[in-house]
Amino acid sequence: MRKSFAILAAVVMLLGVANVTFATQSRVVSLGKAWMYDGDFEDIYFYPNLTASYPRMIVAELGTYPAGFSYNGSAAITFANEEQTWGVAGLDINHKITNEDEFNTLITTAFGMNPVDNKWHLFYARDLGGLSAGLHIARAAYAETFTNSDTVSGSLHQDNSTSAGIWDFNFGLGYSPMENMEANLGFSFKTYSFSDEINWTWPGATPAVTPYSETLESDGGSGIDVALRVLYGMSDNFKLVPTAGLSMSSIGYKLSSTDTLFLGVYPEGGEMSTFDFWAGFGANYTPVENVRVIGGLDFGISSTTIEDTTGVLGIGVAEEKYSTFLFPGFSAAVEADVLKWLTLRIGASKDIAKTTETTTTSANTVIEDTYTSAAYHFGFGLGFKFNKLCIDVKLNDESPYELGYLMSGAVNAPFTQVSATYKF
Repeated sequence: MRKSFAILAAVVMLLGVANVTFATQSRVVSLGKAWMYDGDFEDIYFYPNLTASYPRMIVAELGTYPAGFSYNGSAAITFANEEQTWGVAGLDINHKITNEDEFNTLITTAFGMNPVDNKWHLFYARDLGGLSAGLHIARAAYAETFTNSDTVSGSLHQDNSTSAGIWDFNFGLGYSPMENMEANLGFSFKTYSFSDEINWTWPGATPAVTPYSETLESDGGSGIDVALRVLYGMSDNFKLVPTAGLSMSSIGYKLSSTDTLFLGVYPEGGEMSTFDFWAGFGANYTPVENVRVIGGLDFGISSTTIEDTTGVLGIGVAEEKYSTFLFPGFSAAVEADVLKWLTLRIGASKDIAKTTETTTTSANTVIEDTYTSAAYHFGFGLGFKFNKLCIDVKLNDESPYELGYLMSGAVNAPFTQVSATYKF
């Protein structure tokens, strides 16, 4: 359990930054990490200037299978007039915000809150001919109030108010000095907040009972993501794609109570801070007209520091530090139009990481533990084209073994993720 948390904490920002380059979600999981060296509609969620490249589109993410929640999917639309005289505007409902999963894990596991689920995104971009600029504002939130009262004199009256939220302010700049070169820079500033307040009163109690309240709230909470991606065409069918990113974040909590004994026994809060840097160098190659090969090498370093002797954010020592070094990992993918209406996608990646845990107790005892991991990912997906409508699917990893049961009803669904785009 301790190592599971250590790994989660150490890769919080690594996952957050690495995911800033998107395609449709089904296409991403099919191609694997090789998508870092390509581009598609979902780039706009970190490089909003690229919204100008998709001026009239409808995108639907139908979620994943098995579906834990009905709101896992999302819908987006971009619009502009034919000349884009006033730029391109966009709206999305329910798409995940970068680092949303890590924030939800924190508030649900550490504090027992519900995940943020009310999400929206606004986009605006202008293409100025060789230069492009864009703005993306996103919000994810959750709020709940609870009241429990009784008309009987002296009975407990309880009021509880809980809320959590993320704001994301995201800017993108693009520069294309020549036909075969394009550079995109994205910058994101996020704020994280949460609170849980509970009040107990005993109206009319004899003898009188002193009201009691307890408050948990975020103490600070912000993050910065910066990433750069360059596509340089060595020829019409071969592009070099260097990319890199930097991320920093910190979030803490504090407790307050009307019971002074409570604060005398328990510390008033804790804090977690993270730092991450990653870089990759890949290529995008089209050996024949209908086949694309994507892949490259990447590495990363990350560190997470936790100070919380209560053990809410960590394991309850004076300081915990988790450092991870990702050795050059390899990723590769193939995307082939096998038929006019059918695209095949296969992607794989291998990452070898070294993680070091350093814990310092209140007695200044230092314990260090180092271990390695070697994660392997394989994806297989399909794309269906019907004129202006494209449907991307991620095949169930067990499909090759259960294909013969499709007619009679397989235990597992043939697809685990579905996305759709329509140009109008």
